[in-house]
Amino acid sequence: MAQSLQILDVTIRDGSFVINFQYTPEQVANIVGALDRSGIPYIEIAHGMGLGAAENVGAPAGATDLEYIRAARQKVRRAKLGAIAVPFHTTNEKNILQMLGLLDFVRIVAYADDVRPSLKMASLARRNGFDVFFQMIRSARVSPQRLLDQAKRVEGAGARVVYVVDTAGYYLPQDVARVVQLLKNKLSIQVGFHGHDNLNLGVANALAAVKAGVDFVDASLRGFGRGAGNTKLESLVVLLQRQGLLRHIKLDVLLDAAERYVDPLTPHDRGKGNADLLTAASNVDLFPLSFGEQLASALNVPFARLVRTLGKNVHSAQQSRSEWKQVIRLLGGQPHRLLPSQSRKIQRRQKKCEALLAIDIPIEGLCFPNSAREYLSQRFPQLRFRVDFMSEIHAQAVKGVEIMWAHHISPEVLQQATSLTWFHGYSGGIDHLPLRLFEKQGVMVTFPRGVMAPTVAETVIGSILLFYRKIYESVLSQLSNSWKTKEILELHPPLRELRGSTVGIIGLGSIGLEVARRCKQLGSRVIGLEVIKGFTSSWVDEVFPPRALSSLLAKSDAIVLACPLTQETHHLIGRHEFRRMRPHAILINVARGSLVNEAALMEALEQGRIAGALFDAFTVEPLPDNHPLFQTPCFVVMPHISGFAQHTWQRLFECFIKNLSCYFEGRPLPDAVDLKRGY
Repeated sequence: MAQSLQILDVTIRDGSFVINFQYTPEQVANIVGALDRSGIPYIEIAHGMGLGAAENVGAPAGATDLEYIRAARQKVRRAKLGAIAVPFHTTNEKNILQMLGLLDFVRIVAYADDVRPSLKMASLARRNGFDVFFQMIRSARVSPQRLLDQAKRVEGAGARVVYVVDTAGYYLPQDVARVVQLLKNKLSIQVGFHGHDNLNLGVANALAAVKAGVDFVDASLRGFGRGAGNTKLESLVVLLQRQGLLRHIKLDVLLDAAERYVDPLTPHDRGKGNADLLTAASNVDLFPLSFGEQLASALNVPFARLVRTLGKNVHSAQQSRSEWKQVIRLLGGQPHRLLPSQSRKIQRRQKKCEALLAIDIPIEGLCFPNSAREYLSQRFPQLRFRVDFMSEIHAQAVKGVEIMWAHHISPEVLQQATSLTWFHGYSGGIDHLPLRLFEKQGVMVTFPRGVMAPTVAETVIGSILLFYRKIYESVLSQLSNSWKTKEILELHPPLRELRGSTVGIIGLGSIGLEVARRCKQLGSRVIGLEVIKGFTSSWVDEVFPPRALSSLLAKSDAIVLACPLTQETHHLIGRHEFRRMRPHAILINVARGSLVNEAALMEALEQGRIAGALFDAFTVEPLPDNHPLFQTPCFVVMPHISGFAQHTWQRLFECFIKNLSCYFEGRPLPDAVDLKRGY
């Protein structure tokens, strides 16, 4: 057991994943100050994805790396400060050299089965006076001997510490002990251990590493970290102090810091989910997790099956393009439709990539900001783009355009866009696009999957309460200058609560699941309809297949439409379905108007067959001024605005940048559409 054991805290670096990299410099300063006072000797800060991630791969943070590090430096008296560097497209030489005089160590990320691409950056850091640590990610994907072979390369490069990294939380304590002992026996440099808590073994694995003689152990306050989280620092300190180690660490200071600074940042729904357990069981590190979930959806297979197939068929730590192709084929998909072609990547090196962003709206808060133009120009110098208004795109505008971000394109114009290879949609649905023609012309299509989920979900909750709490009737009372307490209380159905009500959600995509989460937290029973066989979610009590739609309707007090519009879902709700609904039921449509037969809807409301409805989407938009729906009783018309809020534009832009980064790097586009299925 190492008597000179060092703790490296990753609350800020790894913990930034939990809050979407939105630490403020003040929060960083507070946490670092407390860790320093407690006696923690090493602290890792800056962007969770690595130095330079904000500007180089489009992962915006709450502040710059320099702002974080300078804030931390002002609070440190004894601890060593460091940051992580990722040579694979994220961190460059400039990002390293900016840290001269500010950081004590740099931790270089390397794949556990091939460290060679990372050695150049390690040499740069060492020449400039930084202590060099090596982070051997996905260590559990390779044999101990292969890991040792690569660790010897790290040793030869002059690194001070090489880290065994249990990225997916797969290791058992005996696995950790065996690997650490092997490296300690064969290397002259120090060895560290970085664990994740997918199987609740974070602390146990850290203790096994310490017993095996490890020199460094990573941990974080409250286990704050990506995915299932890291080794919990407070628990580790308690257990090690009982063994006579780390007596100098002030536990009370750590506990106070966790309560004061980390607990307020912890999302209320944070915990270990099925994805954490599945990835650990299959020894698979999926990042971003959303890509795996979206790929499973595109392939029409359960997420669990994708993860298990990936675990069996990916044989390197890098998850190469060829291995992704193999997995997609095994699951019945076509890689060329889900992965961008490498030939395009080669062409882009030779000439500027032309892009048309037809997304400008002359409304304050929705127009394309100058800061976004500047960011695109600086981040993607290989991109030549122009921004135009969100209007009908003419044939001349698309000549030579390779990338397009727009709301709509007509079939006639699309046929003229002979250079187009990727179309990124603007809205949460793509049923208005010529999908078959996109498929015929070999154009990849993405859309901002999940971007509008938070705002739409809030609209749904507000809509249900509008009827449950008789706000709708109260507004009508006000408009007639009347005070109608008795009349409203006597109305049927009576006032209701969300708590104890059953909410039926048709379509459990990103919006449907966000609605489910919020309803569940308010005490509702949530049931849902989903086409993916075997679909499960902790937010949904019961999942129905499409053939059981009538059963879902009969059991629901509120029904939410959140599914895509396809040939199968056109007029999904008609006269027969309204007859299956409860008399006190309400219907909320935040998807597409054509999901509902509007004549049947008006008939059901006029006859009192259901209690009310609110639609934010209609078959014809804008709804004509003389449309009878405006006069339909117990019906609320929203002019298709549920997806917009003060942060919508920023999220739309971040989604585009995320896909654009993958496009230029030849990686799978995270928000790709299955053109055959239509979503």
